[in-house]
Amino acid sequence: MFSTNYGDEILSATLSNGEGMYKSVTRDSNTGVIYIKFVNTVAGKVDLTIALNGTLEVAPNAVIEILEGAPEDTNFIDEPEKVVPRTQTLKNVTPTFKCEIPPHSIAVIKLKEM
Repeated sequence: MFSTNYGDEILSATLSNGEGMYKSVTRDSNTGVIYIKFVNTVAGKVDLTIALNGTLEVAPNAVIEILEGAPEDTNFIDEPEKVVPRTQTLKNVTPTFKCEIPPHSIAVIKLKEM
C-alpha cells in the first residue's frame, strides 16, 4: 500500500489526537493527488483531525484504504482473506477534516488538491 501511493513533494500536516500514530504526507506535483499515510500502533481506534497546512482547497471526496487486524493475525489457507486491505470513500473532505483510524492498522488516504 505504501510503496504504490507516494508523491514527489513533502507536505506539512497537523494531527490532533495523534498519539501512537505515525504519518507521512506527500503530493504528486503532476496530478495534484495528496497521499496521507498512517500507522496506528495503539490497541484502540484513533479519532483524528487532520489539517493540511498550506492547502487551500481539496475535492470533497477522498478514498481511504485500510489494512487492520490484531498483531497476531495472519492469513491461512483456510482463512486467506483474514487480513486484507479494504477501501472506503470519505465524504465532505476539506483541508481540515476528521477521520477514524482503526486499532493496529495502516491506512492511506488519497485526495485531490483543487
